[in-house]
Amino acid sequence: MTGSTEGISETEGPATTFAPTAAGEVVSLVLLYPEGSLPRHEVYFALMSFAYSHFTQWTLQVSPLPTETGLKGYLIEGFPTASDLKTFRERATSATGLLPSLPEGSLLLPLSAANRPLLTRETLADYRAFLGE
Repeated sequence: MTGSTEGISETEGPATTFAPTAAGEVVSLVLLYPEGSLPRHEVYFALMSFAYSHFTQWTLQVSPLPTETGLKGYLIEGFPTASDLKTFRERATSATGLLPSLPEGSLLLPLSAANRPLLTRETLADYRAFLGE
């Protein structure tokens, strides 16, 4: 997936090959932010501060996206249930959540294991269209 919001270009690509989430699958989240907007460690600190202050009952794994994706961000894994992931995302995108503390254009998107390898081949615009966002 190449491109992002402001600061990362949205390029057109071939027809997408994204797969719907499998029944019962608990997906991960991917936090994307515009390149050059904030140092990586500041985004990480904001993410972890939010997670620790609101979700101490979960052990979430946070890892930087591989450089070959061409995107700046973090993969967030370890949600116990799909409902927990939904709660995290709703709180993170609320007016007092995580996203308002990050640069404009930051995104928090669900990402299934099947779609993770496509980060290097598909565009962010195509993925967001697939998600309906």
